[in-house]
Amino acid sequence: MTGVQTCALPICFGGDFLHYRTWDALSPRAGVWVEIMRLQFGAILPWAMLMAVWPTARSNWRTLLLLGGTWAINTLAAITYLAPQTVEYLIPSYVALAMLLGYGLGLAQRAWPRWANATVIAGLALLAALNGVANWPSYHTLHQDASARDYAEAILRDAPADALILSSWHRATPFWYLQQVEGMRPDVEVTYVYPEGATPNEQVWLRRIGEEIDQRPVIVTNWFYAYEGVGYHWLPLHDAWLASREPLNALPAQATGSAASFEEGIRILGYELAQDKLTPGDAVELIVYWQPTQPLARDYSTFAQLIGPGGVVGQGDIAHRSREYLAGEVRADHYRLALLLHTPPGEYQLITGFYYTDGGGWTRLTSQGQDHIALTTLAVRPRRESAATLHPLRQDFDGGLRLTGVDFDQGIAGQTRLYLHWRGRADSSQVMVRLLTTGQVISEATLPALRPGEAATLALDVADNLAEVEMQIVGDGGALLGRLGPWHRRLSAGMRL
Repeated sequence: MTGVQTCALPICFGGDFLHYRTWDALSPRAGVWVEIMRLQFGAILPWAMLMAVWPTARSNWRTLLLLGGTWAINTLAAITYLAPQTVEYLIPSYVALAMLLGYGLGLAQRAWPRWANATVIAGLALLAALNGVANWPSYHTLHQDASARDYAEAILRDAPADALILSSWHRATPFWYLQQVEGMRPDVEVTYVYPEGATPNEQVWLRRIGEEIDQRPVIVTNWFYAYEGVGYHWLPLHDAWLASREPLNALPAQATGSAASFEEGIRILGYELAQDKLTPGDAVELIVYWQPTQPLARDYSTFAQLIGPGGVVGQGDIAHRSREYLAGEVRADHYRLALLLHTPPGEYQLITGFYYTDGGGWTRLTSQGQDHIALTTLAVRPRRESAATLHPLRQDFDGGLRLTGVDFDQGIAGQTRLYLHWRGRADSSQVMVRLLTTGQVISEATLPALRPGEAATLALDVADNLAEVEMQIVGDGGALLGRLGPWHRRLSAGMRL
């Protein structure tokens, strides 16, 4: 195993520094910076930092030059840099701003009465604490997120002996940690594939693959469309790909067998599933292995669907050209079925199959009289985090329910889709959420039972020309659940949206 790879700055990052230089390019980046500052410090603390500039300049201009210069250079470098990690790159500027505020408060202690100093410091400390409380759910969620480790650990565990992993930077560092700190798979080499100036990045990856593919197994973490048509076979390995000159001829050991024969000489061999417990907003990561047992007579498409009581909630389709496959070759189709935020919790069936198109229509192949096979059943559980919303609310209702936000989408002409975000504050029962205008019901949807801390989103469609929409929550027996005010006193049976 080699150490961490490095590269010369002109080669790795040529053109990345000061990449955004025109006003048209910088103005949206400046908007991103403003939003980052709001998330980092809240709405008021940045103004307090700005107010500290003048007294600091009068007292010690060298201090202002040091702190202000640190802030300006770091901020300029971050917002003009060609990379998405702006938040991380701005960390030195946060330190400079915090020190500037502290220096300004120190000067104020000399000029202001003690009670004024104590009031200002207590107020700023309270604002900082409230901002921390507001961001705590995100911090808590990130603290529990082990996806980076899971990704690296699974690939290292199942990589062929003496393999080479060609990796992007954010994937390489977890690989190196597991190898160098925990001693996992020292026979595998991990190489960071860095940009090489004006050379298209996909060409850099293809050159690296070509240099090694005849010497040892090569795994890549990044997929480019340029990989198609180069003559390699790409075998899924968790969320990476094993490049090979030879096709796969058997079901991989880590796959689950699920054999089924279809018409026209095609059969399913098995599948891989990254997870079997999901929440709305997640994605089903599925690999289906199939095999043509004879030369294919036509082009086919494969599909995978996640089906529940209300129909299909996730689908993927992949087109295949018959001339690209040999009889007996094992193919691997990688699907990512995204679940919308308003996917109802429940049990869902994961199915797959084949179809072809002719005369403007399509026909599915059958297996034992069915036009698909069922692979497994997946459970979708309620979310634990409330959905992000442009219109946050904190409206409690009878029955242990809280409305945390309302959003709308008018992307389809003549229609408005309302997204209602809910959270359980106590054990609740299943209820019906209705939208009305002038006393007439115009849309309704079922809100599942929620336990404390569980969250759900409902999507309801209405016309886009309505002057007013009222929401009602209907519980058992048709009783309307009340909207609650201070001290949880009932205010009304409905709520105007």
